[in-house]
Amino acid sequence: MLVLGPHFQNYWGSGWCFLIERIINMLKGHTHTKRTLLDLKLYKTLSTQANSEPPATLEPKEDKLETYDTKEDPRMFQKHRPEYRSLSYDKSETLQVLPLEEGDLILHKVTVLKSGLIPGTMVQYFCKLSCLPVEQHVMVRSSTKFMMLCHYAVENIQLFSISELTDILKAFIRLGIPPTHSMLNVYETEFCRRVWDMSLDQLLLVADLWRCLGRSVPHYLQISFSYVNLHWKDLTLPQLVQLIYIIGEGRSVPQDLMQKLETLVLKYLDSFNLEEVGTISLGFFKSNSAFSEHVMRKIGDKVSGQMADMSNYALVNVLKMFRYTHVDHLEFLKQLGKVIPPRIGTIGIQGVMHITLACSALHYLDEGIMNAVASSLPSRVMYCRSKDVAKFLWSFGCLNYEPPNAERFYSSLIEQMYRKMHEFEKFPEHLLTCLLALAFVGHFPDDLIDYTLSAEFIQLTRESKFELKKDLFTLDGSVEIECPDYKGNRLTPQFQQEVTEMLWNFTKKEICIKPEVTEQAPPIRNNSAFSYEVPLTDTILNVLTKSKTSPENCPSQLRLQPRGVKLAIQVSNRNQYCYGSKQLLGLHSLKRRQLQKLGYVVVELPFWEWFPLLRRTHSEKLSYLHHKVFNSVL
Repeated sequence: MLVLGPHFQNYWGSGWCFLIERIINMLKGHTHTKRTLLDLKLYKTLSTQANSEPPATLEPKEDKLETYDTKEDPRMFQKHRPEYRSLSYDKSETLQVLPLEEGDLILHKVTVLKSGLIPGTMVQYFCKLSCLPVEQHVMVRSSTKFMMLCHYAVENIQLFSISELTDILKAFIRLGIPPTHSMLNVYETEFCRRVWDMSLDQLLLVADLWRCLGRSVPHYLQISFSYVNLHWKDLTLPQLVQLIYIIGEGRSVPQDLMQKLETLVLKYLDSFNLEEVGTISLGFFKSNSAFSEHVMRKIGDKVSGQMADMSNYALVNVLKMFRYTHVDHLEFLKQLGKVIPPRIGTIGIQGVMHITLACSALHYLDEGIMNAVASSLPSRVMYCRSKDVAKFLWSFGCLNYEPPNAERFYSSLIEQMYRKMHEFEKFPEHLLTCLLALAFVGHFPDDLIDYTLSAEFIQLTRESKFELKKDLFTLDGSVEIECPDYKGNRLTPQFQQEVTEMLWNFTKKEICIKPEVTEQAPPIRNNSAFSYEVPLTDTILNVLTKSKTSPENCPSQLRLQPRGVKLAIQVSNRNQYCYGSKQLLGLHSLKRRQLQKLGYVVVELPFWEWFPLLRRTHSEKLSYLHHKVFNSVL
């Protein structure tokens, strides 16, 4: 019986087409012999884009989303050193407000000067217009005079210096230019062309400006990473942290570069402040880059002694990396148990989810943390996405822990599942995760299971990027064993047979060959015996009692009352128990519960008993098995 874990995913305006073509011709060395007026189609396109609502941030698909709702600023690390001022855009910077009449005058000058505008003047106009009151920005963006200014700037883009181009991007941020605005394609192309002429500070600042604009610029980042790959040894501490932040937001980076940056992380680790530790942890996490165990232990040492002074945001980010690397830093976890429970109410719901998920991923059961989470969740469950519900349920189910308010805790999450059915249709893996986690703790909501095992939902799972057949099979089998009164949908026999063969092939290849399995019953030569019930026959009894003949030497109870015994031998390992304890995790507790419901006598061979015997003699192993089996059977 196997269960998979939770599954852990041209913006060219028609009016701009002719302009882009002209720019390309300029880059090829062509010159214009005639300047044309901006046509009405261009105005219409720009006006439409200017009035569109700019997204506040770039949001990836939910399956890749690793953010959480917090009032803390994810860019807070930039406030702790003055050096970040040259590497990043400060949204909180207050500028002198431009009077409305001066803004009107600037726009009027654009219509007068027209093609006579020089780069320095255009930069000055952009900067001043961006200082108009915020409520005037929509009017500015939709103004044909502002569109003319944008047009002349694009047409002369090669004449601007790098610092002038960055000033224009800053003005665009303040003005709320939509990230999909067509003219930004031209700016992006120009910055890509100039990467090799920039300093490290300029390169990082431009990357940060694109981030603040909410625009994804993978090509610019790719070229920038090539530049950094040649100059990585020159990175100062603030440059390193800002770079890792940018890498995390871009979510894609060459792994050979990350290995080099890890060397610098270790070099600067003692000098990082706590917010910077959180930033580098999140950057590596988001880019799917793992720190080595050595670096993680160094981070754990640093954070453990100062955890009480760490912001929620930074602490959650460090915890994400412990979850990702599966490094068990015991002192860090102990301090977490002291710091987190009092803070749970101040941490955003998705941050709480990441804390809970990290504990389950590390198999670390801290009742104080879990009780604080369970206590706070019912009143905040409305803020949970389908993903959050799934991860909360999985975390508690995985750790096989029932909080004091279990009834209210589970009922609130199940109610939220109903509210999020529309999300489950997009992310069917989340619904399966929810139901499997509930099965771990013996909850089987009939109507949700009925829907999940329907042909309609099974079709949704086929369209998912995850392999969900095993999870469907486990849910269906659990319902058959534990819900005798269930009358809803079930998997078809063909589906069951297909997954059975798939699981058995996996078992033969990955499980039956392990020493702890092959050593437990040496006389059984045919591996197929592992897939069926094996009667407790005279032959097996003879082996277990070290008898060479028929069962005269067997215990009298079995000789006098021959009977069939359904025996299940479970060979466990450390990963099946909560960290540092003998409490089985939810999946493995479910296995044993269901075997017992099927009438099996479950014989546990715990790793702390069986693994040391793998180095002992054959007779010692048989003696141990004899003791375990007959103490269970008789």
